Amino acid sequence: MRIKITKRSGHNVYGEGGMFGKLKYGFEKLGHEVVEDCEELLIVPGTSADLAELETFNDVKKIWWTHGVNWARGFENEDLTVFKNNYDNCDVIVYQSEFAKHMVEKAFGPKDGPIIWNASIPDIPEKFIEYKEGEEIKLVACSVWRAWKRLHEIERLVRLMAAKGHKINLRVIGKDPADGCPFQEPKEGENYKIEYMGMMNLEQMKPIYNDSHIGVHLAFNDYSPASVTEMMASGLPVIVTDSGGSKDIVQNKGGLVIETDPFVDTSFNIHREDVLPKVDNQRFVLTLFTMISNLSEYQQRNKVWVEQEANCIFQAEKFLSL
Repeated sequence: MRIKITKRSGHNVYGEGGMFGKLKYGFEKLGHEVVEDCEELLIVPGTSADLAELETFNDVKKIWWTHGVNWARGFENEDLTVFKNNYDNCDVIVYQSEFAKHMVEKAFGPKDGPIIWNASIPDIPEKFIEYKEGEEIKLVACSVWRAWKRLHEIERLVRLMAAKGHKINLRVIGKDPADGCPFQEPKEGENYKIEYMGMMNLEQMKPIYNDSHIGVHLAFNDYSPASVTEMMASGLPVIVTDSGGSKDIVQNKGGLVIETDPFVDTSFNIHREDVLPKVDNQRFVLTLFTMISNLSEYQQRNKVWVEQEANCIFQAEKFLSL
């Protein structure tokens, strides 16, 4: 089958990789041809697709694959018109989390469709990193500096734990502080390290994931973040919060959810740090040490989950079976 997958309008971490790269990998492994034009099947990554590109493919069979938070600016925003038309006229709708389904239906009206997790390319290491009590805890986050991603909260919690005597090393894959991130260097005597790694592709991410104990993704109202499944596909347990679709990915799998956020299903100013909820200190610390104390168990859960549910090829097969 000839398949076109529309690229995202922009992604500050993966570039042309990410979701497009994963789906391309899966379909080509199944023997299909991923093309620039489209005669048989178009896969649209929801509100993250390029507007001009969508308008040229209205007469082909379409799978509308939810992703993005564009409607957080308000459900009547005129930028959503093209997305709404594609949603109304697609042949199949795929939701990436229960939360995404709720919010998409609130924005565009109800439409039946299956829940499919973000497709992840399995890259389970031969040997997982271990942790011994008292050692430095290696954390990693994959995110750009936007208020709703709450990197400012991750930094705050790292400093809090360091002040209590814990050794913390945080590496952030994504936008560099030189591009305007309000990053504060540790003061003399402070027992932590935060390093911004800048943009990189998946091949460059792998050694960082494989050398980390735990992934952290504390974004507010994130619909179904690709970075969470990327980390989990590398065997890395992930801590998330209970706002958005992250919890749908990690619950009962290789991750833990911090019950900290209010449920918000209306338009919300996600661009101001001062109006976003803070992550509860005690719950974060408890969650982190629950995971680090049972690290091998969570690593094994990830391995099983990726092999059984989140393998990119399995997900590609699900798309075609629809």
